[in-house]
Amino acid sequence: MSGNLLDTSVIIGVMRGDAEAIDLLDSLGNDIFIPVIAIGELLYGANKSTKVVENTKNVKEMASKFEILRIDDEVAEAYGQIKNELSTAGNKLPENDIWIAATAKKYGLTLATFDNHFKRISNLEIVGDKE
Repeated sequence: MSGNLLDTSVIIGVMRGDAEAIDLLDSLGNDIFIPVIAIGELLYGANKSTKVVENTKNVKEMASKFEILRIDDEVAEAYGQIKNELSTAGNKLPENDIWIAATAKKYGLTLATFDNHFKRISNLEIVGDKE
């Protein structure tokens, strides 16, 4: 598989109408995927907001535009390898971000993100540095 996996930071930017996030999304072409972990993060945000129904609807609408990649045993294997490498090097990343990176690695996708901490993961192709 080839293409791009959207990190939660990019999805939030697009949903908020951030020009930089929209430009990044537009530059990615047609092969764009969303990890199921990002959907969970977005729905958590929707549920803790004051506009639960509206925000949940917006998350589901955004998610419907792309194929959602789920976690399987191969993603879990990549997660274990990434977490071990980070731990050995003394680096910590949010757990969900390790799962997102593992999804990108398993499927051979470039990760579109504005979170620089993903650079600590070896052999992970990234696009989207936010200035």
